[in-house]
Amino acid sequence: MKKFYLTAVCSVVLLSGCATEDFAALNQKISDAAYDVNRVVYGGQVTPNSVSKTFFVDVDVDTVAARMKSYYGFSNARIQATPGAFYRMAGNTGKNTPRDVLWISLNKEGANRTSIKMTHDSAFERTQAASWRDDLFEGAKDVADGKLR
Repeated sequence: MKKFYLTAVCSVVLLSGCATEDFAALNQKISDAAYDVNRVVYGGQVTPNSVSKTFFVDVDVDTVAARMKSYYGFSNARIQATPGAFYRMAGNTGKNTPRDVLWISLNKEGANRTSIKMTHDSAFERTQAASWRDDLFEGAKDVADGKLR
């Protein structure tokens, strides 16, 4: 009888080891499939993150503010300003849900010199790509310089 129990216990232990590996493999396949479905349903939504970049242009701060406000369509309600010195503006951009957010801070650095700090918040894989954000920041510099309207 002891031999039967010992054989049964050894069989259960060996079989449960195989079952655990099979279960882990099945669980991984289900997890991968759920991730793929999530990317399709939610458009590549991932953990939100922010990236900032600061750059300078040889244009007065008021002109840069007017260009940025016009180009990005910021409403007056989302702008803080001390004309001639600094501006802070924010707005939703893109077509994603939730929308990406663009924060722009402009500071006068001297006669006809403005520092621009842009922060881009996104929860989507495509707009978190470094190349996409590099294009965004380069485009903003062109807007500030008057090259892009």
